[in-house]
Amino acid sequence: MSRSNLDKVLRRIEKSEEKSLKILFKQRKDLLKALEDNERLIESRLNRGATPQEVKLEQEIDKLTKVRVSHNFLKQNKFIFLFIISGWRP
Repeated sequence: MSRSNLDKVLRRIEKSEEKSLKILFKQRKDLLKALEDNERLIESRLNRGATPQEVKLEQEIDKLTKVRVSHNFLKQNKFIFLFIISGWRP
């Protein structure tokens, strides 16, 4: 490959790298802006409190959690309950 052709190829590569670098910096800037926007939205959301729907969902989650805990307790202690129910005495 001649010297002039090699120079042309190197210049194209350099321009391509510059263009890629500009794109990367723009993407980084856009990403940082999006992160800041998200942080602002989250902060404003946390400051305004829960909506009635969210309160209702939270209550339902608590209720289901209590039912699950009770179920697990009964499952783990079923033999004790069977003895109590049957009136068995040691």
